[in-house]
Amino acid sequence: ILPDAYYEDVTQPYNEISRVGEDSFAVYIAVSIAAFVCILLASLLVLINKYNLRR
Repeated sequence: ILPDAYYEDVTQPYNEISRVGEDSFAVYIAVSIAAFVCILLASLLVLINKYNLRR
């Protein structure tokens, strides 16, 4: 027989407050990475067009 501390208290609702914090941080990271990639691709496009060697 396991001690009472082993079993989870399923009567308590899932902690939504910490979940919202984690989700907003994950969205912040995802948007930051997407913005960085967008700026990087735009600058590469400009550089490729600027130094395009016409043969």
